[in-house]
Amino acid sequence: MTSYPAIFGYGNQGADEPMKIGVEAGAAYECLLTLHVITCVGDYEAYTVGRAWFDAARAAAGPELLADIERFTAGSDTVWDRLLGLTSTVPAPHDVSALLAHLEATDAREIRLHLLGYYDRSCRHTTPAETILRAAEGDDEAQRTYLKAASLSNDIPWRSALRHLLEQDAAAMKMQLLAILSRWYALVFRRQEDEVMPALVADAKAKSALAKQMSLQRLILLATQDYEYVLEPGVQRVILIPTAIMRPWTVLASLPDTRLICYPLASEDGKRHGDAPPDQLVQLYKALGDERRLHILKKLATESYTLQELSDLFGIGKTTMLHHLVVLRGAGLIEVREPGKHYRLRAEMLPRAAEQLRAYLGASADPSGATQ
Repeated sequence: MTSYPAIFGYGNQGADEPMKIGVEAGAAYECLLTLHVITCVGDYEAYTVGRAWFDAARAAAGPELLADIERFTAGSDTVWDRLLGLTSTVPAPHDVSALLAHLEATDAREIRLHLLGYYDRSCRHTTPAETILRAAEGDDEAQRTYLKAASLSNDIPWRSALRHLLEQDAAAMKMQLLAILSRWYALVFRRQEDEVMPALVADAKAKSALAKQMSLQRLILLATQDYEYVLEPGVQRVILIPTAIMRPWTVLASLPDTRLICYPLASEDGKRHGDAPPDQLVQLYKALGDERRLHILKKLATESYTLQELSDLFGIGKTTMLHHLVVLRGAGLIEVREPGKHYRLRAEMLPRAAEQLRAYLGASADPSGATQ
């Protein structure tokens, strides 16, 4: 296992602001996020890596491990997101072996609390922390209260996973978790680690440098492309974590005083050779070079729509529409907003399309017609 540096920036955001920001690249984070996506059965087209990655990962994992993952999570990717906060407490360099050792040394009841969302700010927003704690300890009334609150969520898989987790013995849960993580790393992620981590480390280093030049909100918007962060009461630090597997999506996780933002890895323009165009420029014009996607952009220029609404408007399946939206979002042309996951045009990106093309073409593209 290759060890990669993890923390590239950690300091106050502004001279007078108590908020701290860190930028971290760790294999443990990325490993958990690969488990996140493999648990989202059927959403292959939602990710930049495409179906080929999923097919290869599932083949490497094998049916027995995939079945164990399904049983452990009840089909909810949120289970893995709950462990991102715990991973942030693992000593650097946040690699998988360090995470496994940390979990091995952690009391099973503490791991149970993380998995149940006790430390997650969104869970505490809907259910008092004391109720979640009592539910984790086996209090029947507290469990009913917590499950009732979860039933109001749109995250149906998480509701099933929560019920399943509440029924599990803490020690058995810990053993299952360690077994799944160890096997997934050995069979799947270890083969990808040395390929993906250098890019994640480079991106984290670049974002750390930018953190010294701009506000927290601007940095987050730049990294995620469309997530406008609003300062949260009680949050004292924000950790930005680059991810390759989640592109083009952003994943949020938290501890009571910490917000974790897993943002999509930026295109690797630094690896270009000769006259090769920047990756972002290629993505942009690939997105624009499809007639249907142009029609989608025109529709989104008028108002925002959900995936279902767009599918109905264009008379195509949700999977096909999602593929078009992933391409457009990866190019930075659209964004998705909560609640309801409404897609809308990023009108400010349109002039940049011409600017990026002009910059690549050079002097010959000067609109004045002048040559050098």
